[in-house]
Amino acid sequence: KKVDRWGPFDSDFIFFHRPVSRYWKVFKDSQFIVKDFDEPVASDPTIPGFKEEWRQEYRRKPWSLAFLLKK
Repeated sequence: KKVDRWGPFDSDFIFFHRPVSRYWKVFKDSQFIVKDFDEPVASDPTIPGFKEEWRQEYRRKPWSLAFLLKK
């Protein structure tokens, strides 16, 4: 699933649901060093009819991961 650009990134994001450990193993196997890591926090949706239990789930789960890598 393709999404819009975000923050300092100048290319579109594509969603892949994988365990974080999978990313770390690929980085290590490819001899990358992780210089920084972040889970950007999404702002609360202001969609009419957005239920409170959905809002709690939305704030609880990470929606993306950002890695700064060095080869």
